[in-house]
Amino acid sequence: MPLRHVLPVVVSALLAACASAPTSVPSADCPAAPPCPVCPTPAPASPPNRVDSSTVTTDRQRGIELVAFSIDGRRALVRVSDSASGDAYQQVDLDVSPIPKVEKTWRVEEYGEDAARAKALKALKPHPGPPSQQNAAGITLVAADAQDTIIIFAMKGERAIPLALLPRLVDGDKRPAEVNIPKLAWDPSGTRALIIHEQILTADQGFRSAFLHVVPITAEALPF
Repeated sequence: MPLRHVLPVVVSALLAACASAPTSVPSADCPAAPPCPVCPTPAPASPPNRVDSSTVTTDRQRGIELVAFSIDGRRALVRVSDSASGDAYQQVDLDVSPIPKVEKTWRVEEYGEDAARAKALKALKPHPGPPSQQNAAGITLVAADAQDTIIIFAMKGERAIPLALLPRLVDGDKRPAEVNIPKLAWDPSGTRALIIHEQILTADQGFRSAFLHVVPITAEALPF
């Protein structure tokens, strides 16, 4: 946005007087015109965080749903449907990246759906607000589909800054997986981006699974 310059009243009055003064009045007595506004050059952004490909594998199929963040944003509660271990609520540590560390698990088979959810939320002490794709500064997380990566951007106004490059699965013929992004969310502190992405391979018997990644975000990464 162009910068706006507001001239003091006294300068405006002098300019008006100069405009109406006789030609004999020396022009040197009139104040110089203010400089034209100049848009500041945006600060350079940090290079995006490239997530290692070993964090995306085909060893199991799962669905992941973000339920809530903790008040301080250092933990999250997710519901996982895993082909190997079944359905469960998991509390994960977001200080561990790019794959959050599972701290506690409440299995639906053991407690039942409602009781497992209630126990997990009680342990988490959730932030009262819902997870949001936009933080308090008005910066929105968006995703773009590249040939071999998933690019996560921070966007404000017309400027978009790449934050992370996530690996993309390929099949035996090197065809890239289809990608869906069920959830992009800032933690309540605005210092972590949580990403849930689903990747689908159609070759052979097919494969469909969701992956959870967290990316720490520094102030230098957001030079808006």
